[in-house]
Amino acid sequence: MEKKFKSNLSRWLTGFFISIAALLIIIPFISPYKQSEGDQIKKIVCSVEIDAPVSQVFQYLGNSGNASEWSVFVDHIISLNPEEVPDGNKGSFRRCFKNEDKSGIQWDEEIIEVIPNKGRKLTIFNMQHFPMKADNLITEQVYIPISETKCKLTFALYYKEGKSNAIDEYKMHLASFRIADIFRDNLQNIKHFNEE
Repeated sequence: MEKKFKSNLSRWLTGFFISIAALLIIIPFISPYKQSEGDQIKKIVCSVEIDAPVSQVFQYLGNSGNASEWSVFVDHIISLNPEEVPDGNKGSFRRCFKNEDKSGIQWDEEIIEVIPNKGRKLTIFNMQHFPMKADNLITEQVYIPISETKCKLTFALYYKEGKSNAIDEYKMHLASFRIADIFRDNLQNIKHFNEE
């Protein structure tokens, strides 16, 4: 009886570890972190069409105070240097808090590129209390006008070119499922508040 139990346990453990290994191999092939047509690097990319002028949506996302309205992950964002650089402009620094009391997960961002009504790029750094951390991240907002009263908004997240290693890449594959869900929910909220 004991021999049979040990044999069954051994088979079960072997099957379990083979399944885990297979899953770890498959994840990079099914994750949302991938190289799209026209991109030189891998990114997590999500988009939404919004029935609002591109200028309105661009201005809305340039106001850090609106994040508490549209973000499902961030409770609030504060501008760190509004006296030197207006919020939402190139050179603006801001701090993002997951919790209202500023405890737990938080990170900083610097807006490094602004093209009015077309795009913003932000670097992410000083990540605190994350289960997994990564350096050299860029998040991007891309705005494409469809008509005078409609636009397409895209969120993207990726590493600065040449600034990731194999471990970073695998961490991004693992986190990409959750990040893509957050992006999709945030984009739907931005759509909702701009179409009201």
